Amino acid sequence: MTSQQRAVRTRADLLAGAATEFARCGYVASSVIRILDNTACSKGSMYFHFASKREMAEAVLDTAAAVYTAIAERWTAAEGIDPLDAIKGMVDDAAQAFTEEVSLRAEARLSAEPEFSARRPFAAWDAAVSVLAGRAAESSCFREGFTAEKFVRVLAAPLAGHRLLAHIVPAGVAVSIRSGYRESLETVLAAATTPIIAATG
Repeated sequence: MTSQQRAVRTRADLLAGAATEFARCGYVASSVIRILDNTACSKGSMYFHFASKREMAEAVLDTAAAVYTAIAERWTAAEGIDPLDAIKGMVDDAAQAFTEEVSLRAEARLSAEPEFSARRPFAAWDAAVSVLAGRAAESSCFREGFTAEKFVRVLAAPLAGHRLLAHIVPAGVAVSIRSGYRESLETVLAAATTPIIAATG
């Protein structure tokens, strides 16, 4: 293994350790010592890659943003897929990623703290849902008066709620986030779409 490969691996290990700590404790209550305990890295190697705990948190948020962006790009670029089906795919992918990627669970915890409330790592995901909802509206999929913008707003709130609940209720809730996401989407689709689309969705 080259020195560059070792550096890449060390940085990835540090990010995973930091994400685990931030997901568990948030930013303010997190500890650099516990972050290092989550890894096989030394304090010296940590400060070689990151100048501070804040810089690690920012890098974790960047990692989460990359995951959400990849999901967004995959579904907006898909051809021949109904826009509402693409949104369902995005919701399922986001739920699965939340359970598998500790950076997303850390992002949900960090975003609830004042230090990072202005960051929006899921902005590309939201934008993609807006694009797909716009396509659905153009195809007359929504009930009269239910715009693409309203669809996105009404869907975003419960999904954010599920991410927050994963940190404030007993352990194991993150495992059920997929069903929570699906139920939220089904409810919004039932309210937003025409009876025929809702029945076949």
